[in-house]
Amino acid sequence: MEGRFPTEGLSYHLQITPSALEDLNPVQVVKTLPALEGSSPVFKTPFVAIGSLRNMKFAEILDLAGDNIRVSPEGKYSIDDVMKYVMNDASQGHRCNTYRRVREQFALKAADRASFPGPGPTTPVATADEIEHLLSLLPTMARPIGRPRTRRPASKRSTLGESLYVMRTSFDAEHVKIGRSRDVGARRAALECGQNFRVECVVVFPGKGHLEGSVHALLDGRRSRLGPGREWFAIPVAEAAGVVAGALQQVCPTNQG
Repeated sequence: MEGRFPTEGLSYHLQITPSALEDLNPVQVVKTLPALEGSSPVFKTPFVAIGSLRNMKFAEILDLAGDNIRVSPEGKYSIDDVMKYVMNDASQGHRCNTYRRVREQFALKAADRASFPGPGPTTPVATADEIEHLLSLLPTMARPIGRPRTRRPASKRSTLGESLYVMRTSFDAEHVKIGRSRDVGARRAALECGQNFRVECVVVFPGKGHLEGSVHALLDGRRSRLGPGREWFAIPVAEAAGVVAGALQQVCPTNQG
């Protein structure tokens, strides 16, 4: 089977046997994809259907999707954004129809709705627990709910307007996460969703998100070896702001903040 996995707005062509698909953990596959950087991004069919995502928890989806899943001021998540991510980027009409069928088949209550910046109507939102329940129901649908996409040029999301942030977990003062986001507060909330610890923001550099890759490269020797995450660094929290500020000065000498 040829499969498509979403990661950083790109898709990679993988060869997967039907037997291997049964025990496939998509999180492990997606997290190994940076090693395929030299490969050309492609869109292939048939695609990996939602059934192969049955082992993926909502917290793991949030970790991979980042800002692509919007969060309301009340801390609820856009159901449509989650459906778009796990349904292989299917059309909005197809996502809405699938969500309607799930609600009807399992007698789910109507979700709250929220408005997000930009044009368009309100969108249904739900708590992390409610979305976790929804994800557990999707693989039981009688008909496939993913849809193959036609080949199209891959494009990276613009980093203009994004901030560079440094975050830490409440239990570890020796490691920090260096990443980028348009909404740092929402990103922090997404990272701690479903966890038994808090995520705290150490420092934010507004408008410097486009320099994330350069800062990561400069600090490559200090990457954490404790887990697979590529944005975690073995930098004490007390030193993090100065270290990242210094890195910014090196990659962009005219940077003043």
